[in-house]
Order: sequence, then C-alpha cells, then structure tokens
Amino acid sequence: MSFSVRFFTLSRTLLAGVCCASVGAGCSNQSFAPSLVPQTPAVEPGRTIVRHIIAASSSYQVLYNFSGNPDGAGPLYMNLIDVNGTLYGTTYGGGIYDGVGTVFSMSTSGSEQVLHSFGAAGDGIKPYAGVIDVKGTLYGTTYGGGPYPGQGTVFSITTSGEEHVLHTFCTGSGTAYCPDGAKPIASLIDVNGTLYGTTSSGGLSEYGGTVFSISTTGKHFRVLHAFNGFPDGRFPFASLIDVNGTLYGSTTGGGNPYINGGTVFSISTTGKGFRVLHTFGGYPDAQAPEASFIYVNGTLYGTTPVGGAYQLSTGRGGTVFSFTTAGKHYRVRHSFGAGRDGYSPDANLTDVNGVLYGTTAAGGTYGTSYGNGGTVFSISTAGTHYHVRHSFNANVYDGRGPSGGLIDVNGILYGATFAGGTKQNGTVFALRP
Repeated sequence: MSFSVRFFTLSRTLLAGVCCASVGAGCSNQSFAPSLVPQTPAVEPGRTIVRHIIAASSSYQVLYNFSGNPDGAGPLYMNLIDVNGTLYGTTYGGGIYDGVGTVFSMSTSGSEQVLHSFGAAGDGIKPYAGVIDVKGTLYGTTYGGGPYPGQGTVFSITTSGEEHVLHTFCTGSGTAYCPDGAKPIASLIDVNGTLYGTTSSGGLSEYGGTVFSISTTGKHFRVLHAFNGFPDGRFPFASLIDVNGTLYGSTTGGGNPYINGGTVFSISTTGKGFRVLHTFGGYPDAQAPEASFIYVNGTLYGTTPVGGAYQLSTGRGGTVFSFTTAGKHYRVRHSFGAGRDGYSPDANLTDVNGVLYGTTAAGGTYGTSYGNGGTVFSISTAGTHYHVRHSFNANVYDGRGPSGGLIDVNGILYGATFAGGTKQNGTVFALRP
C-alpha cells in the first residue's frame, strides 16, 4: 500500500464522523439524546472547563468530551503526558482560531484547561503529536503553519500557556524543496537536553522526510539524516526512542521498492552510523509502522496499522512485532484482523509490569453507524496472551478511533479517542487494567 493511499485512507476513516459535530455539515445527529449532551459554556483559553464523566463499565470511564470551540477537537497521534499529577496533551482541531488545534491540561479527574489555541499569525497549526516535558517546559510540533509556505513548526509552551515558535520548517525554501524537512507528525524526544524528531516530508527529496535535532532554545537546528526512499525508507511518522545513546525509528514507506512497506532504522545522536535494521515485507509481514517503539528487557516492540497474516483475507490488518537493538530476531507477535480483536493499531505500546497495553483505531465488539470503534488491548511480551480490555461503542458516546497510545499514572491507564463522545469531537478516557 502506497503512502498516499494509506495516509488518506486513515484520514478519511478518522474524519468520517467529525462533521457530525456541527449543524449542516451533511450528516445527522438525530440519534443523540439531547438530555445526554452536556452544554459546555463558551470560555476563553486559560479558563477551566467542567468535566463530563460517563461510566461505560466498572473499569472504564470517559473523563472528558471535547466540544470543538474553544476546548479543542480530535486528539490524533497524541500520547498524554503526566507532569506532577497533571495531564497534558494536544488536539488536532478545535480551538478559537478556525479549528486548527490546541494544547490543553487536564486533571486526572477530568477538568480541562486550554493552554493555547493554534492559528494566530505566524503560529503553527494542527499538531498531530503530543508534547513532552523538559525541566518544566513543554515542547511539541505542528504539522503545518508558520510563515509561508506553512510546513510546520517546533514550539515550546509553559504550563501556564506562554507559547513560542522555535523553528519553522521550509521557511524561504519555496514549496517544492524543504531541505530542513517539512510536516512533522511525530512528537519530540529529549536526550541530554537536546531535542530530536522526524519530519514526514522534505529533506533531500520533496517527499523523503528527515531526522533532526534542535536545542531547547531553537538556535541550533540540524538535519541528521535525509531519507531517499530506497533502501533507507521514507515518510517517518513515528517519534524516535533513545536506547543507550542510539536513536531508533521507523518509516512508513520506502525500503523494498517492490513493497514500499517501510523500514526500521538506527542512527547516532550525532547523525553518524545510520543503519537499516529491518525492511518490511507487507503480507504476512508487518507494513507501514506509524508509532514509536518501546524498549523492554533488551527488546524493542512496535505496531503497524496494516500488514500481518489477515490483511489480504479480511481487509483488516495490523501487527505487534519485536526485534533486538541489533536488528536481529525480528518476529510478528500478533496479527490483527481475524475476529473482534481490533485492527489498525496506530499507537505505541505501554509496558505495565511486564504486560504490553495498546490501542487499535478500529474493530472490536461493537458495530456502529460510524463503523467499529476500536479497542484497548493487552498482550504478553511473548505474544502468547492477547486480551481486549475495552471495545469502544460510539452508540453510547463512548468515544471511537483511539490513534494515540496510553499512559500509566498510578496504575490507571489514560488515553484519548479522535472522535466519538457526546459531541463527536473525541474524548479523554481512563481505564484500570
């Protein structure tokens, strides 16, 4: 599956129900019971918005339903982070400037506060990824925005909401060639005070992508690697992971020119020693990884939204896979799509006491008018024990389409859904494993 087909298929799937959040958008909200839809008063950024809790089971709760304006809509490939007991995250849409995203904070009981609405002059727009915390300051990326041609930004923001653009991609380079990269989808990582990230486009070729580093002040920006496509891969969506001073990442395309299924790579923090560790083969192998890896006891684990043993037979796919830091002992641990186990996992895994937890953006138990809502699942590191912990049911305002990962805070998992909820603009939820 090519990059463009995969990307637009995913975007179309996730965005299918978002239009229902507004009257006259071409789809109906008549199935919603008005008495169940909370009326959230309009507030300015920085004001607290009252939470709405819907208990779907004894272990699962919807903590918050996004309404769009002003509080944000559609948290996408976003992992929440915990800073001293407060959760921070981003939304791809919503806010007060033409619906192009927000940064928000939230208590673990569900009270939300908008820290920043993107879209003012010179600002970034549409953050796909979440933020990270470096010594009390938050850092993140936006997919677009900044001065013309608007190819994305790196930004910082304080926990009180003071935002600064540290780097604008492709500034002054025209629209066809962006040597510093363009359109970052992944979150940043911090390694000894330097930030590292990827861009999904730009670099040596218009559509290759890059690995870059940047100082926390924004003054020192450097491209560490520009992807060519074959054999090194192209279109890196996922954030990097640091293991003992070596960075590991993936690309959603490139690698084998006949498969175009992506790669796993490693690179030093100085940009030297770039290596392709694995080239994905499609079916029954994994394909097109979009999420970062986690490192557990010497082994890296990841997910792919397509590929695996059932992609061709059911049209539903995805995998959990593992490999060593040397690129050896690659194994598909689980193939999605055989039944109601969920499919299309877009997010990274989370390790909780030796058990891996993740989400699928589709599939599960409930068939709805919007399609299957997705799942939260657990799997052993050996891949032998797989369990669906929760199936999202959009028919009861449960949320649907979780495309981000989970975070463990004091034994409770927190995550977000891109759509669903009482306003069809997404949710924040909690789940006790």
